[in-house]
Amino acid sequence: MQALFWASFALVASLLPLAVVLAIWRSRMRDDVQVATPPGMDEWMRITEKGYVIGSIGEQPIYNWLRVELHDGTVCDLLPEKLGVPPGSRPVRLVAGQVTYWGNAPLDAHSTLPALQSERRAGRTAGFSLIELLVVVVVIGILSAIAIPMYGRYVQQSAAKAIPPALMQFAQQLDQYAQDNNTYVGGCDNPPVIANAQLSCQSANTTGYTVMAQGTGPIAGLTYTLTNQGVKATPSAPPGWPTSSTCWVIDAQGDCA
Repeated sequence: MQALFWASFALVASLLPLAVVLAIWRSRMRDDVQVATPPGMDEWMRITEKGYVIGSIGEQPIYNWLRVELHDGTVCDLLPEKLGVPPGSRPVRLVAGQVTYWGNAPLDAHSTLPALQSERRAGRTAGFSLIELLVVVVVIGILSAIAIPMYGRYVQQSAAKAIPPALMQFAQQLDQYAQDNNTYVGGCDNPPVIANAQLSCQSANTTGYTVMAQGTGPIAGLTYTLTNQGVKATPSAPPGWPTSSTCWVIDAQGDCA
């Protein structure tokens, strides 16, 4: 279960920055839609109805829609977002403080409005701003600073926990050899083979033995010993780990197996 958790965490940590980039890209794609807007579209209008408040800028409310009456008596609805202009219509804009509302009204064939020109929505250009790229870099940095050390500690602890069963098996193998041969000498020739550790006999004679496991890979520097009297010890450990003369240390907190 722990392996599944850390694998899932690492996957989420690697995909989150990509999701941020894709979200920004999609936002840019939406902002890149071309709409028809005249260079001067502000005209006299009167607000006749308001929708409900969906937000605010400072103390200024933002309404989900406004209904206005134009100078020629035309009534149209405005939204707080820029809209495309369908054929036979002209854009209408109402600037209310820091909020701009947009809508469309029927196009009068005799209108004196300037010819329409094409410009990009909201004046934004495609691509990423420096702030957006910095946000992605910061997110990646934070996730890396959290996920990589935690995953490294989990890998070390898992590798260390795999050694004690193999060391106990080696000790049982030597005890069986001594029962058959009345000595421990010669019983160290075939130690169990496990990942991230090498097992051997530190000493063996006719009356006793000390078996040893030396860590490799993620637990390089870790050493466990076990005597025929059952005495366990951790004479050396990876950087940041404590040692022990009475148990097998399995993590940087000093927990014992």
